[in-house]
Amino acid sequence: MENNLIIGKDYIGTSAGAVILNDQGKYFLAKRNSGARDDQGKWEFPGGPVGFYQTREEAAIKDMFDRYGIKIEIIDLLGVYDVIDQKQQDHWISTTYLCRWTGGEPEINFLDKCSEIGWFNLDEIQKLDLSRITILNLKDLLKNKSLD
Repeated sequence: MENNLIIGKDYIGTSAGAVILNDQGKYFLAKRNSGARDDQGKWEFPGGPVGFYQTREEAAIKDMFDRYGIKIEIIDLLGVYDVIDQKQQDHWISTTYLCRWTGGEPEINFLDKCSEIGWFNLDEIQKLDLSRITILNLKDLLKNKSLD
């Protein structure tokens, strides 16, 4: 029997995201491409779904390496967010961590999901067209800025 359930639509999706700061005081963002499930064309602090038998921390670390070839260290929890879009019938619970970049040259490993990547300061980030979850992350980041 085939399972056609869609994460975030047929059941609540759980994701882990990373707000990553480098040694130059810039944050890593990725621009969602046409293959992304939503918020196409918008910039985000990257993340991905949490797999079965995987902690949220493990998911964040693994996704950053698998998707972008970068290594991170989790410093602290930024927040846990309900990302609900009733119009699109989409519901995710996202845990986002404050992280430090520890190695690896950023690259795009899933071109269908991501079209651009880059390092940005907070002023630059505030001028970008951001995804729903990244808007929530940025509000909390600006409140506490604990990595600066």
